[in-house]
Amino acid sequence: MQTAPSPAGPSCAYCGKQLGTWPPTGAVEPCRACKRPTVFVPIPWSRPRRLLMSGLLDAGASFYGIATVCLVVAFAVAPTSGREFVKAFTLMLFVIGSVLAVDGILAVRTGIDRTWSIRRIGRPARVLGVAKVLAATAALMLVVIGIVL
Repeated sequence: MQTAPSPAGPSCAYCGKQLGTWPPTGAVEPCRACKRPTVFVPIPWSRPRRLLMSGLLDAGASFYGIATVCLVVAFAVAPTSGREFVKAFTLMLFVIGSVLAVDGILAVRTGIDRTWSIRRIGRPARVLGVAKVLAATAALMLVVIGIVL
């Protein structure tokens, strides 16, 4: 008896396990194992239909890095006040604080963590998850200070 091959979807970029249903039913789908959100963006005019797949938390961290470099360069080149720089940097701290908070909480809950391209499972993952939550707390407290200024 032959069985039809199941349409194997891609694996999670974070934990390496098979993603849920394929093709995805929405633009953002969580992994079944690590619960990290994955973004699926259709590539326009591709035949057959192709999807660009990226981890939402990785995309947020990349956005933070690029935006922070652009902010520092803009501050160095353009005549702006320190207060304007602090307000803009506060927004960037909110982004990275949010990413760290979500990633840390998911690491504590699932016991799966990936930091600097090293995957950890179990107790080391949970310890790093707690460290990420503490770093997120510090970043979000700085956000509050930046808003007050």
